[in-house]
Amino acid sequence: MKPGTLRRWRVGPRERPPFLVGHPFLPRNGLIWLEIELLESRQPSLAGDGPSGCALISQSDVQSLFERWNKALQSQDPERVARLYSRDAVLLPTLSNEPRTDHDTIVDYFSHFLEKQPHGEISQREILIGCNMLQDAGLYTFRFANGSSAQARYSFIYVLEDGEWKISHHHSSLLPETRKN
Repeated sequence: MKPGTLRRWRVGPRERPPFLVGHPFLPRNGLIWLEIELLESRQPSLAGDGPSGCALISQSDVQSLFERWNKALQSQDPERVARLYSRDAVLLPTLSNEPRTDHDTIVDYFSHFLEKQPHGEISQREILIGCNMLQDAGLYTFRFANGSSAQARYSFIYVLEDGEWKISHHHSSLLPETRKN
């Protein structure tokens, strides 16, 4: 059916509930006419490929978003990494106690983090895909140029911003058993 199409159905209850018996608004035979007009969706289409304007993305596409971020780390360019984050992103980083909530503080964090020449590798992940947003969470390990490593829990929440998947929320914390007392 196309928008604007009007459909009519004659419907009635299989059994009249006791509280409706003799009720003046129901016709005697218990049947009523139901009219439904199909309207166009007023929801804005951000990507337009999927149902209701939701972007279509596969599990492997989500995995490639992490690879894109990891390659940006290899570039040693904090601006390139920060451009992968949305305008209103929140970064709760692994090796800093300070939340980063704007572009400049995200660049600042990666300026220091990239000095270690990190390379990330995911060991466990769970992916949830929604409408123009998705979540990738699990465990990853960073290996650094000096031979050290850090195992951490992570969560990335991505949103579709200006037609591109951006990191809206990134949380990373060292695994409890790897923390030094």
